[in-house]
Amino acid sequence: MTICIGTDAMLHAMFTMTLRDKNRRVLGVRWSRRFDFCPKFSHNHTLGASGLLSRQAFAALVDTPVMVECALCLCAPPRAAPPPSTLATDMLAMLDASACCDVTLLVGSASILAHKAVLAARSPVFKAMFTNHMQESKENIVHLDDVETSSFGLFLRFLYSSVLPSCPIDLAAMLVLADRFQCTSMVTACVDRILDHDNVQGMASLFELDRSLSPAWKLKERAMDALRNNIALSIKFLASSASDYLTDEEDRAIDVQARRSLTVLRPPPLPIPVKSPSTCVIL
Repeated sequence: MTICIGTDAMLHAMFTMTLRDKNRRVLGVRWSRRFDFCPKFSHNHTLGASGLLSRQAFAALVDTPVMVECALCLCAPPRAAPPPSTLATDMLAMLDASACCDVTLLVGSASILAHKAVLAARSPVFKAMFTNHMQESKENIVHLDDVETSSFGLFLRFLYSSVLPSCPIDLAAMLVLADRFQCTSMVTACVDRILDHDNVQGMASLFELDRSLSPAWKLKERAMDALRNNIALSIKFLASSASDYLTDEEDRAIDVQARRSLTVLRPPPLPIPVKSPSTCVIL
């Protein structure tokens, strides 16, 4: 059998050979093992008839019309997993080495070199500074005197890598910076980290920040959803002073939801065994 396929890829193949009589009744079937080949233009593979029928059966088919069907199944080998991306590491390396920087960020008493293109791509606020003929785009200097240096350093590293550090950080401060510079991805990352901690203090910070940050982030809505879906956390929250952030209606709604969930999860009471009346035998 000759296979003609115009490809350089290594292929896996299996075939099935079926022997039928003139009435298309199956006389014998043979399956092949999987074999690999690289059919750049053609490939010869001997299928053979061994295993279809015994010698005696073949001898009985002399002068009998038969039909041979062969089905060939080809499939590409599984692709190797792509190597892990080094984009975040490479971007941070550029920042740490101050390579090809074209803007200076004056944060308090610190001077940080950065890249306009990265800042503009990650923050609409920075993009407006550098594309609307503002003073920052002319002088290539951005003054951020009212920002804490350590918090802004973490914020800047997130802009370059989209990764929050694994060590504990002030997530509330990060959310304030993300709101100021309209960095949606950082808001999402910080809120997810707070919700993953499952603690009352983090939930309270979301309610508090919802009062001062943009309503577009829906911090209170996400916190309410987390309380509705976490029985233990909702009970702790309602028992703490953080419940003052809730309206009376929200307090009752969460309390009712928690009670319903506890009712569902509470195992049914065990049946009380009933003692059969004792029988007195009088002799």
